[in-house]
This record gives sequence, structure tokens and C-alpha cells, in this order.
Amino acid sequence: MIPTIGPARRTQRRRCPSTPVTPVLPLNTGVQAPDGPRRAREKLKVPSRHPSPLRYPGGKARMARTLARIWDGVPLRPCTPDLEVWIEPFAGGAGAALALLEAGVVDEARLIEANPAIAALWRTVLNEPDRLAARVERHIPTTTSFYASRERVSVLLAAGGPSRDPWRDAWAALVMNRCSYSGLVTGNVGPLGGRRQNGRHRVGDRWNGPALADRIRRVGALAPRIALHDGDALEYLEDLPASGIGAEAMVFADPPYVDAGPSLYPRSLTTRDHARLAAALRSLDGPWLATYDDHPVVHDLYRGCRIETLTAAGGGAEVAITPTWLPAGAGPEPPRQTQTTIYDFLHTSPSTEGDRTP
Repeated sequence: MIPTIGPARRTQRRRCPSTPVTPVLPLNTGVQAPDGPRRAREKLKVPSRHPSPLRYPGGKARMARTLARIWDGVPLRPCTPDLEVWIEPFAGGAGAALALLEAGVVDEARLIEANPAIAALWRTVLNEPDRLAARVERHIPTTTSFYASRERVSVLLAAGGPSRDPWRDAWAALVMNRCSYSGLVTGNVGPLGGRRQNGRHRVGDRWNGPALADRIRRVGALAPRIALHDGDALEYLEDLPASGIGAEAMVFADPPYVDAGPSLYPRSLTTRDHARLAAALRSLDGPWLATYDDHPVVHDLYRGCRIETLTAAGGGAEVAITPTWLPAGAGPEPPRQTQTTIYDFLHTSPSTEGDRTP
């Protein structure tokens, strides 16, 4: 069962019409919506540093400017309540959710994570940040610690769920994430620099103890506003419309991609899973955005939605998908805003210095 939003500050949920409504209003501008006030917010300070302690393949910081253009001035249907919750059904590094929370743009975030090792890490970051940060500051990465962590993660993934020692699970996940190629947390990835440490990188190149500990403590401070669900993203999204919070939440779905997903993630999506995701997103009352590889299967599943092509790192193509009742993100530059919105935040990408994956 999906919990309701916050401490009983609920408005009666009303279903929206299926046809687009005009004019539409930007989110969090303080302008009066057709059916009532929308909460005004003060100008928000966007974090200047990458807030997540995790490195993660497929992160969207490099695409933030384009995503901002798509989402800048996102409308809400007149019957839609004020948005309160940011939902990432494929949490991974959760960089967008964390920075939005730090900036005060969203009140709550829901993170859904299927990888039991990553879920254990997030739970420990949220529940025991000081203990974890202290160990991070003392740790010096070695290939021995990497392979010991990989063995534990392999056992965890094979079991398909948490062990009786979530602290050790979390530590193994963190060591693997910071010390493996591309931040992968799987049972077959190698350490930075290779087993013999004769490559371009070394196993500890992405382990900056003080900076990493600082990120963990910062996330820990946000814990009262974060709900972690370790489990299946598709089931969560399918249950969302009946939960009573769907119209008050914005979903940002960045699933394992059709082509690369099976080689990057221990729990990827099948063709049937991708179809379930498309159906679940289409059923939502609130705004949503999905990012994908530019693949024929994706275009087929999201036929009738707005699909915009993005230029990915390395010159490849990715797409951003939104429901048709959202405005197109056309134009070379987003309009100037007098207040910071979710989309202004995405327009200002936090620095990922030190996290670029080799």
C-alpha cells in the first residue's frame, strides 16, 4: 500500500478531463490557477554540488539543460492539486530528487529501488548517516576490499533480497559503486584500474573520503522528507492511481534502456516490462517524464505521447517522453523565470566534478 502525502494535508482528489486545458500555468510560479491558489515559493538556491553519494550509469545531469527546456513552464490541468511529491521509480543515484529536496522545490520524495544492494545503501544513508560517513572517512580503498564487496553483492543479488546484515550490504554496495567501472553494482564488474592496477585509473580514484562523507551527512539531513521503497517500480506505478496521491505527484522515470539495460543492470526490463511501464505512466493523473534510448520499441510503446530527441554523451540519441497535455519544450532557450521552479533547477545542473565515470 502506498502511503498518503505528509501529515494529513490532503485535498480531495478530482479526476482530470482527458482533453488538454488552456491556458496552462507554470508549476510553482505563485500565479492563481483557474480553480484556486497555487503556493508561491521564495526564490530558491540551487545546490552547486552533486548531492548524491552514488555514481550511476545513465545519470541525467549532463542533459539537465534540455530537460529543463521540456519541463519549463509545465502546466497543470485546472483540477490538479498542488504538487507535493517527486517520485523516482528507478532511483539509482537519485541525484535529481536529492537536489530538488535540498533546493526546497519539492516537499517530499519517494525513491523506489529494486537492486537490494542499492536499497540497503540508501536505507543506511537515511538511517545511519553519521556512522556511515565516519567509516567512509577512515576507509582507504584496495582491490581486496573491492573484491570482498563484490562477493557480498553477488550473494545478495542471487538471493534477490536483503540479508540479515543490512549494514554490511550497504557498505559493500558503496565500495562497489565508488570503485567500479561506471559505478556498476553487479556481480561481474571489475575495479577501476583492473585487477593488476596497471590501467589509467586506480581503484580509489573516485573515493574522496571527506567529500563523500559530507554528501552522506547532507542526505541524512533530508531523511524525514524521503520515503524509500525497495521493490518493484512497475508495481508501485500501477498502484499509484488508486493510492489517492497520483495527481499530487510528479514522476520522473529513467528506466534501464532497451539496448544497454541488460548489460548494465542486474535487474533490467524485458519487452513486456517496458510495455507495462508505458501503460502505467499513461494512466497517471499527474505530470510525468520518461527518458529512454531512441529505440523503435520505445516509439511504438509511447505512440501518441510527445517524444523529443535529446543528444546524449558520445553523440548518441536519447528521447524524453511526456504526456501530450504538457507543452512542448521547443525553443533554444527557456524563458526567464522570476522564481525557481523544478525546471529552473534542472536547467542549472549541479557539478558532478569527481564523479565522471571512466
